[in-house]
Amino acid sequence: MAISAQKMKRPTGADAPGQPDEQPLDLAGDLVALLDADGIITSISPTITLLLGYPPDAIVGRSLHALVHPDDDALLRQLLHAIGQTAESSRGAHYRLRAHDGSWRWFAATATPLLQGSGRGPIVVTQRALSPRERGPQAHASARGASEHFVQFYESDDFLITSLADYVRAGLEAGDACVVIATPAHRESLEQRLLADGLDLAAARTRGAYLPRDASATLAKILRGDMPAPERFASVVSGVLARAAKGGRRIRVFGEMVALLWAEGNQTAAIHLEALWNELQATTPQPFVLFCGYAMHGFVGEAQRSAFAEVCHQHARVIPHERYTTLSTSDERLRAISLLQQKAASLEAEIASRTRTEERLRAAERAAAAQARHLEAVIEAVPDALSIHDATGRILRLNAAGQRSAGSGRGHEALDELPHVYDLRTPDGAPFSTDDQPVARALRGEVVTAMEMHAHQLADAHDTEPHIILVSAAPLRDADGQIEGVVTLTHDVTERRQLELRTREALEALLAMAETLVSVPAADPSHAVATARPEVPDLATVARRLAELTRRVLGCERVSLTTLEPESRQTRPLAVVGLAPEQEHLWWNTIPTLQPTDYLDELSAHRLLAGEPVVLTFATRPNSARPSYGAEKTLMVPMRLRGQYIGTLTAGYGVTPHEYTTEEIALAGAVAQLTALVIDRERLLRDREAARANEMALREANRRLDEFISVAGHELRTPLTSSKINVQLAERQLQRLVAATSGRARGHAATGDPNSDLARLSDLFSRVGRQMDRQQRLVDDLLDLSRIQAGKLDLSVAPCDLALIIREAIEEQRLMHPTRMLSVVLPAHREAVPLLADADRVGQVVTNYLTNALKYSPDHQPVIVCLEVDDATARVSVRDRGPGLPPEEQDAVWQRFHRVHGIQVQSGSGVGLGLGLYISRTIIERHGGAVGVDSTPGHGSSFWFTLPLTPAGT
Repeated sequence: MAISAQKMKRPTGADAPGQPDEQPLDLAGDLVALLDADGIITSISPTITLLLGYPPDAIVGRSLHALVHPDDDALLRQLLHAIGQTAESSRGAHYRLRAHDGSWRWFAATATPLLQGSGRGPIVVTQRALSPRERGPQAHASARGASEHFVQFYESDDFLITSLADYVRAGLEAGDACVVIATPAHRESLEQRLLADGLDLAAARTRGAYLPRDASATLAKILRGDMPAPERFASVVSGVLARAAKGGRRIRVFGEMVALLWAEGNQTAAIHLEALWNELQATTPQPFVLFCGYAMHGFVGEAQRSAFAEVCHQHARVIPHERYTTLSTSDERLRAISLLQQKAASLEAEIASRTRTEERLRAAERAAAAQARHLEAVIEAVPDALSIHDATGRILRLNAAGQRSAGSGRGHEALDELPHVYDLRTPDGAPFSTDDQPVARALRGEVVTAMEMHAHQLADAHDTEPHIILVSAAPLRDADGQIEGVVTLTHDVTERRQLELRTREALEALLAMAETLVSVPAADPSHAVATARPEVPDLATVARRLAELTRRVLGCERVSLTTLEPESRQTRPLAVVGLAPEQEHLWWNTIPTLQPTDYLDELSAHRLLAGEPVVLTFATRPNSARPSYGAEKTLMVPMRLRGQYIGTLTAGYGVTPHEYTTEEIALAGAVAQLTALVIDRERLLRDREAARANEMALREANRRLDEFISVAGHELRTPLTSSKINVQLAERQLQRLVAATSGRARGHAATGDPNSDLARLSDLFSRVGRQMDRQQRLVDDLLDLSRIQAGKLDLSVAPCDLALIIREAIEEQRLMHPTRMLSVVLPAHREAVPLLADADRVGQVVTNYLTNALKYSPDHQPVIVCLEVDDATARVSVRDRGPGLPPEEQDAVWQRFHRVHGIQVQSGSGVGLGLGLYISRTIIERHGGAVGVDSTPGHGSSFWFTLPLTPAGT
């Protein structure tokens, strides 16, 4: 061929054309094309007719991209882009060109810039047809099938972005949807590259063809702990794929979540996520191509060999990194493969040699370790703290028991600190001098046996109680008999001493419980009319105090008290101590739903109900209805009273393993019996106080009844007495009038004016009528109260006018109180206020309000009635200028029989039965309204009520 070198000689001098792209290329063999800076073919060799079947004139002026296979177009763009960046060197690639008959043919292309210098310029592309043997595998990211999962390894981010840009560009230009799940840096670089290539990413986003996602945020949504959860993965990824597949688009996905997991060292999660992608690809109704990228530096070392193989196994196609994929010829690839094979063989030989050497070292180490383990087993088997010191007293070795006693989390690295962990003192509290301590004495050759010491742990500010320890020490001598160290054995007797102390405290507590039991306060007759005794607490308070005391007696962590209701056989929770807040909440909600047979086997439940203690082991009853709260075992002791089971005392040590001794169970039984007696005592006290409270309530009710009867009798007797007097006066006046009339008839002279006598007589009868009316109202109030209490207060509901009801009530009061000032304020814009109500009952309420206002306000002060109307409600208020009501009385005045103390009647007579406002409230509420009072002491009161208006059109 005429142009076959990696660099072409450029024409110079007179032979140099004015426009290089106008010179025709007449070269045989290879297909040579001259492209301008935009990739347009300006000249092409006649061999195109032989190789592809096109006449040259049909190709000149067209873009080379129009001939390239769509899956290879990204590779061609990468090639031309690289040439534009480096104007001195040639670049090569393999791609397919479309023949005139529609078939595709492979070519090995070499692109060379035609002109020297920087910037874009004409390019010569020499394309040699490849035989099937030369084609080899297609290895770039733009190529894909209908549904494929492939991986691209890379050494530089720039190469990854180039491959990814080709992949996305090819998809968008083919009408596919591209989902990019990548880091922000990679997404930004990708989008800059795509925008530079002329792609309209904004439009692609708008139509849903370009869907970028943040890899870290997406990964966080699908992880449960350190591993991807299948259901979360399916939910998140399927949703994205469904949006991408709208309109029947094919889908291309780039996922970088696996690379993030790999970079974090979570290789197991990365492999699992690859498997989830494969499973989704096999089951999803939207087929998609998945492109994964891994940085090659994440697979360095022999330890990564199996991991690398597993990553490759998860993918249908593997694309090597740029050192191989950028090679332009098959010869260069074969050379690269040979070098890689040589390196691999050398590494394998070196690894095998190193493995044999390491195996021999490990065998020697295992032999030495076996001997060390024997000694270690002996040291660790010692239940007490064992330490070995050197000749200076420094700790060289400390067994597990010693490390536990030194403090949680301390290991061999903290041995130098141990001498400063404890403040060591004698049993009487005096500090130990350094020379008197067991190690120092053993270094002088003494053998120390069971020296008692009190050790305060300085590192833990919460540990205020000393550890009581017995320390033994003996010198260690070398072959020459010289002291080279000391071995010490420390036995902690704190628990034993605490048990002794706890036993004494338990006995004292039991005595205190017994003393409390017998100290029932006697009934005090002086409290017969007082309130309930405040010194008797509620059962919950007593039960919690008992639970705390029981925990102290038994020395356990958790205590709960429950009782069994005798009739319903239902468990009732009383108190629990020692649980976390959320556990205590669960306990209070669970216990009422359980009976002993729900969480104990039949034999154990029978024993408990019969009065025997039971140890509930949750390991043997994993399905127990009673939560374990982390405990392995729980001691359940029945509480019995007069031979009957009344409840259970439950004690436990939480998560701390504990075996209940016979003595502990017996002690718990005694405590349970005392607890049952104390609970019964508290019940008796509460019953007594309840009886006393009932007695006081009955006395108060009787007192109020007596007071009501007295007031009612007085109120009923007053108008009756007044009527009787007026009738007697009228009778006398009538007798005088008859005598005077008879005298005139016999001719005697008259002694008075008959008209005046008749007027006086009429007035007396009017007074009788008013008193009878008053008595009738009192009787009516009593009858209304009776009807209300029996639920038989009937209403005769009919259409009526509220304004007319108010006017009639006011006129009636004006006739009865002609000297009082009564005014009414009605809505100016409405002549009538329609209601659907019992007019007589509503008038009764208005009359009650007016009567109270007139009775409790001075004669010279006005009483104002106001009617206000809005769209759906009428509000009636009666305002007086009386003494007003204190705030605490404003709710009480609506109760039956209630009279406000300290407020005197200021006009008229009689204090009333205390029923008017109670009856008024009942009437208004039966009509669907409400009542109330607005009052300020010293400034009068405004009693009001509201009623719903009749809807328009009703």
